Amino acid sequence: METLHKPRKLVSNIIMPIIWGLGGLIGLLMVVKNTNKMPISPIGAGLVCIGLLVAAVGMGLKKAWGAIAINITGILIILFGFMADRLSIWVLILGFAVLLVTLWNNIQVVMNERKQAGNRDLTMENTPEMHSEGQLESEVAKTSWYQRPKWMIGGVGIIVIVLIGLMFSPSSSAVDTSHFITYQSNAKPGFTISYPSTWIKEVRKNDVYLLSSDKEPLDQIVSFTAGARSDKKQSTLEEKAAEIVQYMAGHTNPKVLYKKETTWLGQKAYEIGFSANDNVFDPNGKDAQGKVMVTIKEGTLLYIIEDGSKKAFEKNEKLLDAIASSVTLSSKADVVVEQPKVEQPKAAPAMTNNATKAIKPNDIYGTWEGRNDTHGMRLLLTIDEGYIVGHHYAARNDKKRVDGSDQTTITGKFTGQSPFIVNWKSGYGNGKGQAEITVLDDKTLHWRIISSEGEHYIPKEIDLKNSK
Repeated sequence: METLHKPRKLVSNIIMPIIWGLGGLIGLLMVVKNTNKMPISPIGAGLVCIGLLVAAVGMGLKKAWGAIAINITGILIILFGFMADRLSIWVLILGFAVLLVTLWNNIQVVMNERKQAGNRDLTMENTPEMHSEGQLESEVAKTSWYQRPKWMIGGVGIIVIVLIGLMFSPSSSAVDTSHFITYQSNAKPGFTISYPSTWIKEVRKNDVYLLSSDKEPLDQIVSFTAGARSDKKQSTLEEKAAEIVQYMAGHTNPKVLYKKETTWLGQKAYEIGFSANDNVFDPNGKDAQGKVMVTIKEGTLLYIIEDGSKKAFEKNEKLLDAIASSVTLSSKADVVVEQPKVEQPKAAPAMTNNATKAIKPNDIYGTWEGRNDTHGMRLLLTIDEGYIVGHHYAARNDKKRVDGSDQTTITGKFTGQSPFIVNWKSGYGNGKGQAEITVLDDKTLHWRIISSEGEHYIPKEIDLKNSK
C-alpha cells in the first residue's frame, strides 16, 4: 500500500501545484511584459493568472480545509477577472471546470477523513497496523480520480496551455476606420469628433479614453467635421499640424524636429516631427519623439498621431474639446476646410430678399433681451449706432448668481450684414469665446455661441426680443 501511495502523493501535492503555479507565473510575466499589446485588458488577464497561482497553493496544502478555502478564492478571482475584462466564455468555462474539480476532490478528502477517523476509533485496538496514517491517506486518495498521473498531467497541462493561449492570441482589434464613433464636442456646438470604435479602452461616466496602437500608428485617424460657420476662415495645414502638436504636448513648448509637405490618403498633407518632455507621452517625464500628419479630404480635417513612446495615447473629454477648439477657432486667411451646407434660420423678407442690401444700424437699434427661466438665464444686448454692449445674468439651482452685469461682458460692432460676430467673456470662471447673431426680423435676434473655452453659464442658443 505504501509503495502505491507515494507516486499519487507526489503527483497531487507536488507535480500538479508546480504545473498550475508555473502556468500562472508565466502568465503574469507575459501580462507585465505585453501590457500595451494584449488583445484583452491586462487587469482581467492578470486576475486569471493569480487565480491559477492561488489554486496551485490550495492543491499543495496538506490541510484539506485550507485547500478548499484557497480554491474558492481562486474561483472568485477568475469570476472577477471575467467580469472586469469580459474574457472569452471558453476561458471562464475552463477556469471554473478545473477549479470545481479541485474543490470537489478536496470535499471528498474531508468527508473521507471524517469517515475514516470515526472508523479508526472502533478498529484501532484490534488492527492498529492496518490503520496507519499512510494507509488512511492512501485510501482517501483513491476517491480522487483526477489525482491519477494520466488524468492530471494530461488534462491540467492542456487546460493551462489553452487558457494562456486564449489570453495571448493575436489581437483581432486592429483599427477599422469603417466603424467610427462620433463625439459631439461641448467646446464647439455643431462640430463633431469621430474616431474608430476600436480605440476605446475604457469609458467612465463622461470621460472617454482613446487607445492607439504601437504596431500600426499611421492607421489611426481622427476626423473633425465642421458645422455651420459664418466667417469661413481656417488655418493652413501647417498651422493645423502645429496646433495639434501643441495640444498633444500638453502646452510644454515641444521642440520641432522637422516639417515637410507629404501625401496621405491621396491628398496633400503636412507632417511635423517633434519631441516633448511631458507625462502625456511618458509617465516618467522622459523625452519622447512623435509626429503629426494633417490633411483635408471631402471637407473633413483628418489627422494622425504617432507618439513614439510605449505609453498609449490616452486623452479625456476635455482634451477632445481642446483639440476641437484649436481646429475651429482659427482666424487665419487660408480656407482649407470645405464647409458643409447648413440651412440658416429663415429671415424676414424685408431683410433678406435683396442679398446686397445692407441692414441699417437703426433697424436693430435698442435693447434686446433673452430669458431662460428654467436655468435662470437672462441675456441683455444694447445696440446703439452699430456698437454692441451686452451683459449676462445667470443663476444655478440654488439661485446663487454666478454672472453679473459687472462681470460678464459682450462687445462687438454691427457690420451691416446678418449674421454678425460678437466677443463675450464670462464673469464666472475663465469662459470666453465668440457668438453669432442672426437678424430674424425687426423684433427678433438669434444668439448662437460658435466658439467657447473655459467654464461659463452663457446659453448656447437663445432668441432675443426687442424692447425699444
